[in-house]
Amino acid sequence: MFQVFFSQREKYDDPSQTVTLDTYDLNKPQIGMRKSSLKRFIVRLVTKPYDKAMLQALDSMGRIHKAVNVDLIHMQALLAFVQDAILAEVFKMDTGTVDCEAAGG
Repeated sequence: MFQVFFSQREKYDDPSQTVTLDTYDLNKPQIGMRKSSLKRFIVRLVTKPYDKAMLQALDSMGRIHKAVNVDLIHMQALLAFVQDAILAEVFKMDTGTVDCEAAGG
């Protein structure tokens, strides 16, 4: 299960090791780099205007991920995870608005 994520070996991995989801080290520098990159991407998505430069950057990112054979289903799964995380944070926010019915108005 999830073996598709381990089909391409990291350049830092020991080729003699069999990597599985249970044995994968989540503290590897590559994981930190990917988390950092994803964080910057999300910040850009919600703070920058969707202009020509943004669309070019998104197109470039899509081309990079296509070149390394990231299947659409995996990108969709990642984006669904990110969407859930963002919505969870949004729903935790106190907007300071008052419910008119509860306030008697």
